[in-house]
Amino acid sequence: MKIINMTAQAALQGSAVAVGSFDGVHRGHRQLLSALRRIGAEAGLKTALVTFDPLPRAVIFPESAPPLICSVQMRLQLLEQTGAVDYCCVLPFSEQMRQQTVEEFVEASLIRRLGMRILVVGENFVCGRGRKGDVAYLTEFGRRYGFSVEVQPLHTPRGVPRCSSTEARRLIELGELADAARLLDRAHEMTGVVLGNAGSKRRSILHVALDENICIPPEDDYLGAARMSGGAGRWRKAMLKVCATMPWRRRIVHLTFTSEHRARAGDALTTRFKQRAVART
Repeated sequence: MKIINMTAQAALQGSAVAVGSFDGVHRGHRQLLSALRRIGAEAGLKTALVTFDPLPRAVIFPESAPPLICSVQMRLQLLEQTGAVDYCCVLPFSEQMRQQTVEEFVEASLIRRLGMRILVVGENFVCGRGRKGDVAYLTEFGRRYGFSVEVQPLHTPRGVPRCSSTEARRLIELGELADAARLLDRAHEMTGVVLGNAGSKRRSILHVALDENICIPPEDDYLGAARMSGGAGRWRKAMLKVCATMPWRRRIVHLTFTSEHRARAGDALTTRFKQRAVART
């Protein structure tokens, strides 16, 4: 997957495009991206994805914007792992972009710069000022501007009541990590900074400050794993205890390993939350 700069003119000559926040890249997102790859291949087109940082809600409703499921860096890694996206652009969502009409956004960002021939969207997709750009409007707009709209049904995996970033976030914030993992198709992960290491050859306890911008499970004990950030090293099983420091109430996680861990203060560590250590009844 190649990251492209949307300030460049005519970056692509023709493409099948998907647009969205894609926070968490959950199973519904993956289903849409699979359709994007299939539709693009059938039309002989490269696939392109447009996402945003910050996400639109953080600009439109800053006081009530929820935390992210994952960072933009992790979002891009997950998108690349799907194998469905040839080109990806991260647009900085700003107040200026918020004021763009549907026509301005589609013409400038999707047609002129990506050469969009096909727009692949979920059935509840909307975009543009005032959420005017729904499926019906975009379909009619496409007839005039030379692109088609391929509408995909919302994906509902068995055992998952609602496949959405909102639902995944709700489950994480309730501590229902096993249910969140079924929706995300992976365990919830967070990257933090090691504050200290109470280590020995038989056991290590790492104290890690969590990123408050990412959705954090509630204070409790969890089964999980951790590894040094950046993909280096193997995942090591750990007990994870989420708690809050005083007086700022910043949440940290204490990770207990059954062997020595050589992480030092200042190191970046990625934690993986699998499930509560003791199931609630």
